[in-house]
Amino acid sequence: MAESKLTPREPYFWIFVIALVLRVVLIFFGHTYRFYDHNHNFSFGWEMGSIGRSIAEGEGFSSPFGEFTGPTAWEPPLYPYLIAGVFKIFGIYSLPSAVVLLVINSIFSALTCIPIYLIARRCFSERVALWTCWVWALFPSVMAWATRWVWETSLATFLLTLLFWLTLVMEDSEFSFAPSGLIKTSSSTQGLRPLDKLRAGPGLHSSAASRLPGMHSDSLDRPSLRNRLLPWLLFGLLWGIAALVNTSLLSFLPVSGLWIWWRRWKLGKHSLGGVILASAIFLACVMPWSVRNCRTFGKFFFIRSNFGAELRLGNGRGADGRWMQQLHPTQNAHEMSRYRNLGEIAYVAAREQEASAYIREDYGRFIALCGKRFIYYWAGIPRSNETTGQKILRNSLYCLSSLLAFWGLVTAWRKHKQGAWLFFWLILVYPVVYYVVFPHPRYRHPIEPEMGILIVYGLSREEADEEEEAKNQ
Repeated sequence: MAESKLTPREPYFWIFVIALVLRVVLIFFGHTYRFYDHNHNFSFGWEMGSIGRSIAEGEGFSSPFGEFTGPTAWEPPLYPYLIAGVFKIFGIYSLPSAVVLLVINSIFSALTCIPIYLIARRCFSERVALWTCWVWALFPSVMAWATRWVWETSLATFLLTLLFWLTLVMEDSEFSFAPSGLIKTSSSTQGLRPLDKLRAGPGLHSSAASRLPGMHSDSLDRPSLRNRLLPWLLFGLLWGIAALVNTSLLSFLPVSGLWIWWRRWKLGKHSLGGVILASAIFLACVMPWSVRNCRTFGKFFFIRSNFGAELRLGNGRGADGRWMQQLHPTQNAHEMSRYRNLGEIAYVAAREQEASAYIREDYGRFIALCGKRFIYYWAGIPRSNETTGQKILRNSLYCLSSLLAFWGLVTAWRKHKQGAWLFFWLILVYPVVYYVVFPHPRYRHPIEPEMGILIVYGLSREEADEEEEAKNQ
């Protein structure tokens, strides 16, 4: 797996710098760090901000809706703890805390340029990579999530894009155990130190290399232990972090794991040892939180507790495919009272029963709602506070971006581009949960780096293909 460092010599370095500077400038000149202070400062981070305040005040991971309601698992833990740390240092709901958190978001948003570049260069071309990085750096709608929302969106996007790139390159990893339990190595020079590659030459076989002074075939055939272990360690660790940041990202985990196994199997590489190692690291990351939840609530659930409540916010009387905001505890005094009196686990179970009963009552209606949510996810959600012209303009641009991404995906698939099927599976599986609950523009953002790559490739396909043909000649 090739190493990539953030240095001025790298083509994406200055794009990263410009992207970060633009986001920080927007924070200060747009005064996006100013949040409304009504309703317990709820707009400052919403549930995660409220939990962060509780942690900073010594109340533990609790109270997601502003007032004290006891322990919670409504949100994953990592970002609320980040908010809490900032609150401890810079003050709870203070302007300096807002600035720091938005700058942190901006750093993650700008850093996303790096895996974008690496993915696009590996799958398409240098030109597509650079153009996509510039689009990510300069596009206002991309900057908005980092500079206006104290939420995990930018961090989750960076993690998913990084994991997508890691999935693509894991086939190059040499860490694998044969069924006999012995490490199986490859005779290729992939994964060797640059000096070894220079010594080996472009077409040198291990038998010839063994005749060189001071060199043995094992030194060429067997990559270092670090090179064998690191990709799998990183894979398990990043997925563990992703799960604790945004559990929705886990929808891509089965695809990611199966893709790596399939690609390595085609190359004759065994992956059992790597899978075991990555799984152990992943479980070591997530199980402490699941154990905490089990001890706190007397019931085992993976990371978050609130799926039933989210399901009810999209399925019930009056459902039209959008988020029924009026039923959220922060917007509905009756629901807040129910949450407080029942407790979180019982409240979520009751809401899930209501949603399930509504779904079972008319499966055709539910399927129609899922169809609406599919359209809203990819074409944009109509907003009641916009004029007809504003709705048409905004949703047309939103829909156009989806259509262009689909066109780029089809083109990549027809051209048999590397990773085309991985792009397909990401776009297929990641949004499924939102077709069942409810869509929001923020929910598309984690896959927008890959969509951007496909859009740029689709629009510049001929130029990219000419570039590749020139290189091959």
